[in-house]
Amino acid sequence: MMNPILTSTANEQTATLAIYSQIDSPSVALIIAPSEFRLVQTALHQKPKEAITRIHFLNECAGSGADTRLEGEPDPHVFSRLAEFVAACDADMLVISERRDLIRREVAFAAIELSLKGIPVCTLAEFLAAPELRRGVAPSPRVVNHLLAALAAAQPDSRAKRLVDVLVGSLALLVTLPLFALIAVAIRLDSPGPVFFVQERLGRLRAPFFCFKFRTMRHDAEQGTGPVWALPDDPRITRVGRFLRRSRLDELPQLINVVRGEMSIVGARPIRRHFADQLAAQVPFYDIRFVQKPGLTGWAQINHSYSSTFAEQIEKFYYDYYYIRNYSIWLDLHIILFTVGEMIRMKGT
Repeated sequence: MMNPILTSTANEQTATLAIYSQIDSPSVALIIAPSEFRLVQTALHQKPKEAITRIHFLNECAGSGADTRLEGEPDPHVFSRLAEFVAACDADMLVISERRDLIRREVAFAAIELSLKGIPVCTLAEFLAAPELRRGVAPSPRVVNHLLAALAAAQPDSRAKRLVDVLVGSLALLVTLPLFALIAVAIRLDSPGPVFFVQERLGRLRAPFFCFKFRTMRHDAEQGTGPVWALPDDPRITRVGRFLRRSRLDELPQLINVVRGEMSIVGARPIRRHFADQLAAQVPFYDIRFVQKPGLTGWAQINHSYSSTFAEQIEKFYYDYYYIRNYSIWLDLHIILFTVGEMIRMKGT
């Protein structure tokens, strides 16, 4: 049996609850408000076999005055750490409130991590309407949008991150401008076609933008094939393009995207809508990578090899998730330093 948990806002009167229940034997955890708990009580009292067996509170909510007792039930068990809930939870279903003030950043991450562990997540409305239909299914768009909106509205240090982007991006652009001319000449001498490769990618909250790169493939690389992932030894890559990829110099024009505010120095790499839609259909909460701006480099780039297959892209997602979950300015600086080292060692692909 798992250890459900309750989390609270600063206002104790709007504290959320995490409640154990049983519906046809499977256990169900709920993260809801006291007023919403009454809806659950009413629904379960109408079905005597579906009785709540345990209620748990966080320590700071114990004195909120909310009456959540059921006749014949033991006193509530008190928890004080959300992490304990995530680590121990093995419920068959997690039900969350749709109240934005209750789904704080850490609560949203907890729900997402439980979903990634395979525990179905649904809203209270979905649960009350048809609990039996929510078992064993992927989270609905309603759940995904609700939790991702909570994370997008609570990004830490966004002004500090933008300051780093502007300072580092502008300085790097000034220092590398002489390289732009040399690379442009090399590309034109090596193969016919434009110097720059401009392609629509998805930015923060899936907003489209035009991403700049130095061209590393034949000009007609996708003619007849449509969108495909590049392979490590892709024959479409030119001689100069292979050098640019290994040194990661092909990404330098994206410094313009960084200064313009469409990208950050560090973040999940920008992806095309075609591939993002495919991955989002297969991976619950894949769109969490869009709560921040895409990056010139990222945690996945320094810890994971180039992803040229669908399966590798899914694996790479978990590195992007780790970065978003643990974001800090210090982590950004760590990634930037490692990226410079990889460029010097020609470790790109």
